[in-house]
Amino acid sequence: MELSLAKIFLMMMVDVAGAWIFFHVYEKTRHLIIGKAVYWILLIGLSTSFVTIDLGIAHGCRFVWSYFAGLVVSLFGVGNVVRHLKMSAIRDYLTGLLTRTFFFNEYLPREIKRAKRSEKPISVILMDVDDFKLINDIYGHKKGDEVLRKLSKAIQRSVRGSDAAVRFGGDEILIVLPETDRKGAEAVLKRIKGNLKKISEKSLPISISAGIAVWDGTKDFEHVIEKADKRMYKNKESKKGVNHHR
Repeated sequence: MELSLAKIFLMMMVDVAGAWIFFHVYEKTRHLIIGKAVYWILLIGLSTSFVTIDLGIAHGCRFVWSYFAGLVVSLFGVGNVVRHLKMSAIRDYLTGLLTRTFFFNEYLPREIKRAKRSEKPISVILMDVDDFKLINDIYGHKKGDEVLRKLSKAIQRSVRGSDAAVRFGGDEILIVLPETDRKGAEAVLKRIKGNLKKISEKSLPISISAGIAVWDGTKDFEHVIEKADKRMYKNKESKKGVNHHR
């Protein structure tokens, strides 16, 4: 069977489109927990589809165009699924803050490389809500969620676009401030507390404990987070015996 140049060109274009789709999906999902599974399912499914289209073109089958049209429509659906998966991997559903997965896999490696080139520090603030368990016990988890959303809102109003605010776990929030020293981090923390006071209810004032540490490139970043964590708990210990929610 001889193929015309037009058919060969069309088959090549289909194969190039298939390769582009595989690469695009992989890039969009590689940092997701299920990213590899999504990629391999699409690889197998789309490979079969494009081979079928190639065979249809080669044999001059009339159904191939309707099959191709159906595949294009399906890919738009896949694109929406990928977008939703990516968003859920980047942003925490409750607070809108960054997730730990995205922070450690994407944001932090990039900022560490940048800091090493510029030889500028990265400051870290780790904070949590005082008496958060008590708030949940007395007012319910719905109110606890509202408190976390308000804290997140206060943080987002206080930081720059280049900074990272991460829901680190439960009510713990990690804030990473590139090109910022301790004095700058203290100013950010002060802004957060000020904005939090503005949006807190008088009947339920939100209080936070926080610790600050600075990465200067000499130690592992995890060590800096641990130092901020210890300072946060030291700050919390200093408030023992003070209960705002009884």
